[in-house]
Amino acid sequence: MIDGYNQHGSHVESLEMFSKLLRESQLKPDRYTPASLLFSCTNLEELKFEKQIHANIIKSEYNTFWSVGNALFYMYSKGGSVKIAKKLLEQFGTSILNVIAFTTLLDNYIELGNQNPARQVFDLLKDPNVVSWRAMVVDYVQNGMN
Repeated sequence: MIDGYNQHGSHVESLEMFSKLLRESQLKPDRYTPASLLFSCTNLEELKFEKQIHANIIKSEYNTFWSVGNALFYMYSKGGSVKIAKKLLEQFGTSILNVIAFTTLLDNYIELGNQNPARQVFDLLKDPNVVSWRAMVVDYVQNGMN
């Protein structure tokens, strides 16, 4: 239900549904629910909710699932909290995060004009895809090679 709201762009409703489920139901979130909630928060740019959900994820130990790790990483890096995203990278290591998460962080470093950290992230990619390569090439073209 929560994911259905997200798929239709009703991110506020997805968060409200989750809150209602916690208050009024015996149902418990499964390992995929936190990723859906983080997606809602990312689209709403609501850091207050993001941090609450992250705290809940840590308590519930759902942060061991790749979908949740990637959603956290994406949320923080897309929201401009690059330092928190980098801490997550150090915490999770490269095994749980996919190329999309790395490319998101790479893009955010480039947007901020931080070439050296962007290059470090790029170098961590075991198998960079065309999007990752394109991001680095565009960065070097726009900002010069350092």
